[in-house]
Amino acid sequence: MTKILEVKELLVGYYKDYEKYINPVVKFVFILVSLLKLNSYLGYNNILGNFFVNVLIAAGATFIPGSWFIVILMGIVGFQLYTAGLIEATIIVILGMIVIYLLFVRLFPKMAYFVVLVPVLFSFHLGYVIPIIAGLFFGPTTIVAIGTGILVYKSVIYLPNLLSMTSESLYDMPDTLVSMYKFILDALMQDRDMILTIVVFSLVVIITYIVSQLEFDYIWYIAIGAGGLRTILGFIIGSVILSVNISVVNVIFGTIIAVIICSIIQFMRFSLDYMRKEQVQFEDEDYYYYVKAIPKIRVTKAEKEIKKIK
Repeated sequence: MTKILEVKELLVGYYKDYEKYINPVVKFVFILVSLLKLNSYLGYNNILGNFFVNVLIAAGATFIPGSWFIVILMGIVGFQLYTAGLIEATIIVILGMIVIYLLFVRLFPKMAYFVVLVPVLFSFHLGYVIPIIAGLFFGPTTIVAIGTGILVYKSVIYLPNLLSMTSESLYDMPDTLVSMYKFILDALMQDRDMILTIVVFSLVVIITYIVSQLEFDYIWYIAIGAGGLRTILGFIIGSVILSVNISVVNVIFGTIIAVIICSIIQFMRFSLDYMRKEQVQFEDEDYYYYVKAIPKIRVTKAEKEIKKIK
């Protein structure tokens, strides 16, 4: 255990020393992966499909707020669809993204990256990490962002059918737009798998957050376990109630992976020595204080001393 703590302290020390370089690099990689995923899925424009073009866009987006990055993604999607000559689909998709931006991103700009993070992690089969991390480190304010991200991810399934709806002439375009709107709205409202995912993830965020605020030893790890258990039970019970076909094995396996990842992140965040906790009481002119102090575990690497034998 001491060796693990030494490695942790070493990594944390490196991160603190080079934080101003590491954070932009991580943000750049995340943005680049998001762009590559998006452009490879659409694939209508060869320029946007070029790797180096995506690198340039990601490099520029690294130094702007998350809400502006959402605007860039909106522009990329619109340009991809317009390049393919899908004028009606371009209008519907852009209008939908504008609504999402005005209703959420503009009001919660700090949570904008969750809208992109959800589809990206789902594409790597790591979606169950999201609600536990959100509840543990960010709180219930992420629920709307996560729900929006799930909505965006699930909407991709219906994109091919949406793109197949075209107008024969300019006069038919209004009717086509109305048909597209009704199609995507009906599809999403009837998508019980999407509804189940949004409900379960929202409950996991709330439960993880509430448990993490309690005053017990190892409460953050207990909160991670509670979030993982709620994920499994939520999908199993919800699938029965809503008659949704899910893979129980995938849910359990994905949740176990999520719990492990979240536990590692929490361990790297800080570790407390609960054996040395103290209850402190003191007062001033206005208040009397009861304080529970728990020291962080600090391990310094032992220095090796070389002795010369004559």
